[in-house]
Amino acid sequence: MPDAVTTALARGLPAVSGVSETDRAERMREIRAELLQTERREEALVMIAQQHGVDCSRRPMADPCAVLGVRVVKAAKAAA
Repeated sequence: MPDAVTTALARGLPAVSGVSETDRAERMREIRAELLQTERREEALVMIAQQHGVDCSRRPMADPCAVLGVRVVKAAKAAA
């Protein structure tokens, strides 16, 4: 019986090839960049609120790069 149900459900589903690894990696980079940009805006709002005397705290999981206003750059490997 479970096989019959699975087969019946599968017949109603369109064939999907999925997302290539390259496309997925690119989309993940875009999403991470968008998230960091949003967190930087969030940090700016937190700072403005605090400057105006509003008791406002940061989220415990806020990205440290957003809070500190820095960008991590990978160092080039030294020539051997």
